[in-house]
Amino acid sequence: MASPFPEPGSVLWIADPSGLAILAEALASTRELALDTESNSMFAYRERVCLVQLGLVFDPASALSPAIAIIDPLAFEALGEALSVVVEWMAPGGDPARGPRVLMHGGEYDVAVLKRELGFAPTHLFDTQAAASMLGLTRTGYASLCDELLGITVDKEQQQTNWGKRPLSGAARSYAAADVLHLPPLARIIEARVRAADLEEEVAIACRAVTEASAHEAMDEDERYWRVIGSERLSPDERARLASLVAWREREAELRDQPPGMLVPKAALLTLARRAPTEASGLEGLGLSRRLLAESAEALIAAVHHPVAPPVRGPRERPNPVVDQRRSRLKTWREVEAQRRGVTVQVVLPTRALDALAAGERDLAAVPQLGDKRIRLYGEQLAKLIR
Repeated sequence: MASPFPEPGSVLWIADPSGLAILAEALASTRELALDTESNSMFAYRERVCLVQLGLVFDPASALSPAIAIIDPLAFEALGEALSVVVEWMAPGGDPARGPRVLMHGGEYDVAVLKRELGFAPTHLFDTQAAASMLGLTRTGYASLCDELLGITVDKEQQQTNWGKRPLSGAARSYAAADVLHLPPLARIIEARVRAADLEEEVAIACRAVTEASAHEAMDEDERYWRVIGSERLSPDERARLASLVAWREREAELRDQPPGMLVPKAALLTLARRAPTEASGLEGLGLSRRLLAESAEALIAAVHHPVAPPVRGPRERPNPVVDQRRSRLKTWREVEAQRRGVTVQVVLPTRALDALAAGERDLAAVPQLGDKRIRLYGEQLAKLIR
């Protein structure tokens, strides 16, 4: 079937059901899909997926650029509606494990967000950043790889764009399209290097780990309290003030639809808990916006002087000297073996596998991210190291 897109490299902006119908028709002849998302986490209390960029590859053997479709989820009632045809394409027959291949770059965050919003994410995935890291490339960012491997300069000036605002500028749209435009040719080069280095199984395991990223969940109030670096060094009275400040910031940030950390930085919370100012002048020089000081200075000071019981943290797990000794032996061996082979330490033994072995897992087939090849190469050595 011929693609309904005019030509390779063309861009289709999808903001209504008719655009989804065009996309569904194109996906019928799509053999591979480059995928990226843009969210507004730096600008909103609860982040939203604001753009979904797709690079449609109709012939993986072709050198032509993919056709680009950019879905605007904010134009639909729900993200599920906006991505319905894409989800259907990724899981033909309802079996996501058999779906067509998706290309991503540093896809853990995108996968986590899609799982949170849809309960679904790609399972047949090639992640160019994960593969580049296994190859030992020192610069694995998308722009760096495009420059080094494709000789293409990718403009990253729009990285701080508020993707939740409409209309988006032409520069922002071009930036979004570029994030998937170069992924297919980049993947071809990296895959060739992976084959030449005989790292196909190791990279496949690393890409599968990306698909296993946990659904992205927002931090609760207790977690935000403990994330304030230095809170454990406060006095009991100061901790109570900090707990009140964190609770106030959470409520205010939700009302203003701002990220809590952008409204009142962590360092400001700590300073306020220690100083307990009684006048608005005591709020100066803390990185607070003029608008916040003008509108909420009294409320902020009131929060300082209405302390609440801080959250109770569960007991920390005590160090296990046996586990620590195993981990030390495994790390030392991994470093020596990586140097001997001229590969990265993750090629020899991924961190999750090392942690499982250090914890005492003796069934190598059950060790996460280990794989058959590493068992063949290192099974006997690993068995000795964990005894």
